[in-house]
Amino acid sequence: QLRQLQSQSIGISVNSTYAGGYLHADDIRTLASSSTTLEAQIAMVTQFTEDNFLTLNASKCEIVVFDKAPTRTRVEGLGNIIPVKETAKCLGYLWKQNLSSLPMIEERIQKARKAYFQFGSIYAFQGSLSPVSTCSIVQWCVLPILLYGVENWIMSDESIKKLECFQGEIAKRILQMPKWY
Repeated sequence: QLRQLQSQSIGISVNSTYAGGYLHADDIRTLASSSTTLEAQIAMVTQFTEDNFLTLNASKCEIVVFDKAPTRTRVEGLGNIIPVKETAKCLGYLWKQNLSSLPMIEERIQKARKAYFQFGSIYAFQGSLSPVSTCSIVQWCVLPILLYGVENWIMSDESIKKLECFQGEIAKRILQMPKWY
């Protein structure tokens, strides 16, 4: 399916690298630079599913328009009307029309903070572990939670500030510094 989209250049390319579609297990994500391209992609996906006797769940299909003033509120395709939404979740990442990553970063920080404090519940941070051991726990157990989906983040000054604050908070706790410091 993706080879056909790529061979016909249906979708977008970034620096001559095709970026018009992605497959994740039984999900497909396509990227289009115009409504004409989107309609061609929908037609190809529909044809592919019919040719391969697959059923597409149109109720799970959604379109997010990354434009300041989207002109459409729905698109006809896949035998149904597909709504144009302000957000769509893909692999745990919430894509928004304004491309802000801040809500996702805040969610990741909350989950990482929760993971960090789970170790505290077993007295890991009551002075019984060295800062080196605590850093290892953070590196192997907290950072992967924090950085899940980082490849999709579009960083802003506010996002960077939130991540720096979280890093500082964890560093102070590892070094067992007073909160007021």
